[in-house]
Amino acid sequence: MRCFLAIEVPEDLQHRIHRALEPLIRRFPELKWVKPENYHITLRFLGEVPENFPDQSHPLLGEIARKHRPFSLKVHELGAFPHLTQARVLWLRLNGDLQPLHDLARQVEQAVQHLGLPPETRDFKAHLTVARARRPVYLRNLPLPDLAGAAFPVRGFTLFQSRLHRQGPTYTPLRRYRFHD
Repeated sequence: MRCFLAIEVPEDLQHRIHRALEPLIRRFPELKWVKPENYHITLRFLGEVPENFPDQSHPLLGEIARKHRPFSLKVHELGAFPHLTQARVLWLRLNGDLQPLHDLARQVEQAVQHLGLPPETRDFKAHLTVARARRPVYLRNLPLPDLAGAAFPVRGFTLFQSRLHRQGPTYTPLRRYRFHD
């Protein structure tokens, strides 16, 4: 089964982000826009894992969650990979309590390696993906969505199963891990 670990985005913020992006969605219909219900902050893409991975990983991931306290993130500004002049992935930058986020991502990475998965080859970058392009797109000098004050609490993380379909992926939460309050 195909899985990833991520921070869920609250439903009210999903709708707010989507409304803020609507002018860009209309302007760039050729991009594959992420459905609001699929917005998340990936901590670690796992790829194909055995069916017993949720049970196998539960003690270790639960221990990580118990060591963390809730923190706050803010959706900030538009960015792109590799850059705005050759965009393949359009995303929203995060700010706020980034140190706890980076600590969490590092601990998750160590845990999945301990469980036998190969190391991630790319550095963790705090972002929320909103669109993908089949071919590079020039996105410099775009009107930025108004997301001032779009902060949200992070109280845990989730193990998701990802199923790919023609209409787009569906993400099913398998296990939720709550931080210690």
